[in-house]
Amino acid sequence: MRFNQSEIIEDILEHIRQGGGEFSDWSVGSAKDPQSPSFAGHVSEGSKDGLLYREAYTTYAAEEVLERLVKGCGLRPERAAISQPGRIVFVYRPRESMNTEGSGQKAESAVQQTADRGQFAAR
Repeated sequence: MRFNQSEIIEDILEHIRQGGGEFSDWSVGSAKDPQSPSFAGHVSEGSKDGLLYREAYTTYAAEEVLERLVKGCGLRPERAAISQPGRIVFVYRPRESMNTEGSGQKAESAVQQTADRGQFAAR
């Protein structure tokens, strides 16, 4: 199922709020196909937690979502996915950043501040 940019951003922000941690604890990227071996290997089980992905209508829309999440919220761009951008936008938290005691509140506060500024209104 495909989603518009605002829906993808809202889903990702809600996912981060529920998962906890700082925005900078989370990585975001894009892929051509979530069923491909390269995507499955990229987000291999055991190395990353909290994987969520959504399909945008176009590659351009996915790139816009990535830019807004990286520049607007401070998520880390997933460098390995940049070479082959696609319509799939994914977010995950690497295991090394799983020390989130007390930081879930910080992410929730940052999500609210971003929403209050209208940062993610549909274009």
